[in-house]
Amino acid sequence: MASQPFLTIIVPMHNAQHKMGPCLDSLRDLDLEVAHEVIFVDDSSSDGTFERLLEESSDIDQWRVLRTEENSGTPSVGRNMGIDAARGEWLFFLDGDDAIRPRGINAAVDRALRDDVDIVRGSVDLHYVGVRELTIDRIRPEALVGDKLARVSAIAKHQSLTCMALIRRSLVVENGVQFDQAVRMGEDIVFTAELLTCASDVDYVDMPLFQYWRRQAGGNSAMHSLGSREVSELAHSWTRVEEFFRGLGLSYIELHGASTIGYALRQLIQHRREEISRDAFTQLAAFFSKYRDSVAALVIPERVESIIDALVCDDYIAFVHEIRPRMLIAGHDLKFIRDAEPELSSVFNIRYDEWPSERVHDVSESRAGAAWADVVWCEWLTACAVWYSNNVTPGTKLIVRVHRYELGRDYGFQINEASVSAFVTIAPHCYEDVVDRFGYARSKVRFIPNYYRTSDYLRGEGIERLKRLAMIGIAPRRKGYLAGLQVLNELRASGEDYTLSVLGRAPNEYPWIDSDPEERAYYAACESYIEDMGLREAVKFEGWVDTYTATKEFGFVLSMSEHEGSHVGPGEAFCAGNQGLFLPWRGVEYVYPEQFVFSTTSEMVHHIRSSQNLADFQVLAEKGRSYMVDTYDVSAFLDRVVDLWRSL
Repeated sequence: MASQPFLTIIVPMHNAQHKMGPCLDSLRDLDLEVAHEVIFVDDSSSDGTFERLLEESSDIDQWRVLRTEENSGTPSVGRNMGIDAARGEWLFFLDGDDAIRPRGINAAVDRALRDDVDIVRGSVDLHYVGVRELTIDRIRPEALVGDKLARVSAIAKHQSLTCMALIRRSLVVENGVQFDQAVRMGEDIVFTAELLTCASDVDYVDMPLFQYWRRQAGGNSAMHSLGSREVSELAHSWTRVEEFFRGLGLSYIELHGASTIGYALRQLIQHRREEISRDAFTQLAAFFSKYRDSVAALVIPERVESIIDALVCDDYIAFVHEIRPRMLIAGHDLKFIRDAEPELSSVFNIRYDEWPSERVHDVSESRAGAAWADVVWCEWLTACAVWYSNNVTPGTKLIVRVHRYELGRDYGFQINEASVSAFVTIAPHCYEDVVDRFGYARSKVRFIPNYYRTSDYLRGEGIERLKRLAMIGIAPRRKGYLAGLQVLNELRASGEDYTLSVLGRAPNEYPWIDSDPEERAYYAACESYIEDMGLREAVKFEGWVDTYTATKEFGFVLSMSEHEGSHVGPGEAFCAGNQGLFLPWRGVEYVYPEQFVFSTTSEMVHHIRSSQNLADFQVLAEKGRSYMVDTYDVSAFLDRVVDLWRSL
């Protein structure tokens, strides 16, 4: 450490314990032809980052570790501390979860030694974790021909103005340039823009200087949580950058505004954490009004243009509307998802593309919807999902909901998986079924259970209902109607007056049952069983009912199925203050509390008989209802959908 290093690499970190590995490995393997030092600055982490950095640096003379007195919440403090402590003639900034590229850094050092420049920039290796890698921010050689102004223009046009470049330390120090520690949005591009105006000359090497690791969205990045503060800071940072460029006779807006502004506004659509205040809107609108001529020259998508129009017109109401994400809900049967519209519309602007049948739709209407949407929600993995997977516009997220029904169809093999952002299953065991059946990447398959409007159900009262059983839907035969009849018969064997009500259509109302010999024979056997056991007066076919009001009448709603996705009906019993009872179809223990799952019909019968004390019954029923409220209420469904949208 006695001799002055040529290069100082400054690495700010905060709570990076579990993501700093690639960064440390790349710095440890860095083989430069010039002396260098590395300064890590921990922003008062709480996860052991500082202690690990001390340990990792203990046997490397060129590595130093600094720490802020308290957490600042911004890398700017660490970068400024690194600048103040640096001994190198040149600086390079690296984030703690990225990796340095030795060949690129050596090429940049060679250029710095050879040419009389103050800044050397390079390209970037972008690593989508678990997905793909590509090189971005490359500049064609012919774009760099000419004077400094031409090179600054080329850099601004073709690159993001990140601070990850080789920078002469004297340029920073002598011009008093620092990162603005009060700003968390755009502080790095302001820093870079100011240095570009101060530099005597700049250069570029066509090699990556670092590898940027882009992980799944929804982390702690400022761009993944946008509110009024960040909007105000964007307005401030963009204004300063434009002023610096105008001092050179250039316009950053005209050079790179379509990308910078477009990206930020799309992030605002997807990652807004709160309503944007009128004051923050006014600051952003002032930027667009001030530079409206340059903004008007941009070629931008309609989606971004609609937001900019509201800003230029100083129309706060239109702005608030336009930054809400647009959700198109598509499919042939939308009853379930339509019922959630009041909640979904509190976050999303909603449109529908309802297909008359599984394969029939208005193509022009579907194309218009695809062009309008930020996210398309296909309610079924059927022909609709296949069509949208081949027709969504770039940048539009596609979510496909998968029920048990679709596992028996082949549409899942026809879909363009690359266009799908997420497949949503309704139960944990269905998650595995979807992966096994169609071979989708596990990273694309998510679990969002069905929802219930738990507070909308009328609550059961009185002891009489404890003798009333119900099955909600008994077709097809896998629903286990005969097993339900057997439970009824065993209960009545002791002389007690139990009844079983069938809610929904009777078997003879389904034309397909009559045309299926096995199904027809099954329900004929059920009828014979009713006659043979004298159950005719005890079995009641209620037809269609409003389950929000009717379920309260039945103390026990049975799920006798061979297999299910989630089986909504018994869940409704819990919501109504009653009990849902289940035979052990695969995965039921992950959907409902295990105390309501029984290995045999006899165990179920024993539970019903032993639950005839009203007080005891209600204690257990309330446990089931609390579980439903906590796990499946529609408010939780909204939270899960919003979390999914923000993670894509």
